[in-house]
Amino acid sequence: MEHKKKSKAGREERLNVLIRHLPNIADHLASLPGGVGTDDLLDAAVAGLTARRWSRDDAERVCEPEYDARGLRVEIVY
Repeated sequence: MEHKKKSKAGREERLNVLIRHLPNIADHLASLPGGVGTDDLLDAAVAGLTARRWSRDDAERVCEPEYDARGLRVEIVY
């Protein structure tokens, strides 16, 4: 992504990608309850799509996983 997620351009950039996978996402954005930011809904949508890809064994990794000081796996999956 080229723009920060809290900027108008960033929201539009993310929405343009997500709408291909979640055609009704604009309806959800139009009816957000108070206190829920657009960027929060977009983050949740990406997390849900990633979880769906993971469950279908279709997720991809950005790089090979690393491990933190506690031995926990650290990686970016989409």
